[in-house]
Amino acid sequence: MSYQRTFRFGGGSNNPFGSLLSLLIFVGVLVALFFMVTGFVKLLYLVAPVLLIATLLINYKIVADYVLGVFETFQTDVLFGVVKVLFSVFCYPFVIGWLFAKAMFHRKMNQLQKDMEHQMGSLNHTFQNTNQETQYTDYEEISSDTNTNEPTETPKIIELPKPKDKLRDDFDQYFKQ
Repeated sequence: MSYQRTFRFGGGSNNPFGSLLSLLIFVGVLVALFFMVTGFVKLLYLVAPVLLIATLLINYKIVADYVLGVFETFQTDVLFGVVKVLFSVFCYPFVIGWLFAKAMFHRKMNQLQKDMEHQMGSLNHTFQNTNQETQYTDYEEISSDTNTNEPTETPKIIELPKPKDKLRDDFDQYFKQ
């Protein structure tokens, strides 16, 4: 005699609270994410003035370019310029955070460029030192005049053999209908 058993997880007939438990866990995760994002935004609102000062100290041109970009938007599209100003006013922590990240990126790129120039400078210095130690050989300039009295050779024409027709016919037979 064989027995057959079925197992149900969650919303089976044996457990009436299975689907309710998964729904409660889902709601709990959403509530936790909401409080985490809310905490992050509150922290960003508190840190935004410090980030603005740090951005100005790192590279003031980034903030100036952003402000000039907002004013230039008014010249091309007034409605979009108003939207950009409203976004900058109401969401200033995000704008300042983005400007700070941009300033840090530019700072890192400038450091990498200076390091690369320093390495290239030391490489050029090493290359110049090795060139100072080398001796050059004498050379003779050869004129490129074609009006010399020497006879020029005519190029020989080489005739290639024609392909065999049998080979071509063997290949063509695959495409005949």
